[in-house]
Amino acid sequence: MKNKFFNYIIVLFAIFGVALGVMFYINGNCDVLFSPALFSDYYNDKIELFKQENQTASDVEVAFVGDSITDLYDVKSYYSELNVLNRGIGGDTTYGVENRLEVSLYAVKPKVVVMMIGVNNRTTCCRNYERLLVKIKNNLQDSKIVILSLIPTGGSIKSWNMQLQRNNVIIKDIATRHDCVYVDMYSVFYDSAIAEINPNYTDDGLHPNADGYVVMTNVLKPRLKEMLNK
Repeated sequence: MKNKFFNYIIVLFAIFGVALGVMFYINGNCDVLFSPALFSDYYNDKIELFKQENQTASDVEVAFVGDSITDLYDVKSYYSELNVLNRGIGGDTTYGVENRLEVSLYAVKPKVVVMMIGVNNRTTCCRNYERLLVKIKNNLQDSKIVILSLIPTGGSIKSWNMQLQRNNVIIKDIATRHDCVYVDMYSVFYDSAIAEINPNYTDDGLHPNADGYVVMTNVLKPRLKEMLNK
């Protein structure tokens, strides 16, 4: 009886694995497994929220897309003079963003896309970063794209910085080759005296605090206004 039960469980897992494999093959994105956010309620709830926002969105000037660093960025307050949308989802990765491009960006056709993504899958983000960017460019040919570097970390996750720096070199190269605007936020947030994120700009070593977002806005806003001829 026990053998039959375990055989049944094994068959179920096998079927589930094959189904996932077929789905990922069809989507042309096997690396989607590197985005646990895809399987979270929060991710799906945010997608539904974006769909609702899309019904009334018009003449969108800037859409910010990314993970929790974007999700926590109160862009409507910081850019009150612009028509902006926040398309950040906490915990997201380059694969999660690639999976939701239609609802997050294509449906609203922003004049400018601002993207910061990759810290949550820092060891794999460069595998699909270029593919992600090419998809955005091909589907939003009239939109300008601003790529933000990953920002440094600190405290207990200070050790991430070496990987983040390597990623930024690759991300900058991708952005440059595809004629996108690249903004080095790493240097803006980095404190060379302690070799990590400036503690004045974060409370947890990962996300900007209010002062950090002010700094980010002061760097970005002039560029965005120039791109929008404002």
